[in-house]
Amino acid sequence: MSQHHLKPLFEPKSVAVFGASDRIDSVGQIVFQNMLQNGYQGALYPINTTRPEVQGCKAYASIAQIAEPVELAVIATPPESVPDLIEECGKHHVKAAVIITAVSL
Repeated sequence: MSQHHLKPLFEPKSVAVFGASDRIDSVGQIVFQNMLQNGYQGALYPINTTRPEVQGCKAYASIAQIAEPVELAVIATPPESVPDLIEECGKHHVKAAVIITAVSL
């Protein structure tokens, strides 16, 4: 049986979380913590441009620093950063992305 094209979205072998953070109650902190604590079995890469470590895991300043393939990108950053991050993901051959962002009113 061939692999379904949505498998990287629903059953990714590796996930990069843009905006992963230690800042309590930030979206990136919550998403990354949930993945760490709720049984995700694949490779998990926190991406944070200012910190070398996030929640006890080695952090990366960009997806380009990750030597392994990444199947899913979770982007939890301000809206203005999304186009450039999607472009970076394309260059890294990421197969799927989830974008979680909002504008404060």
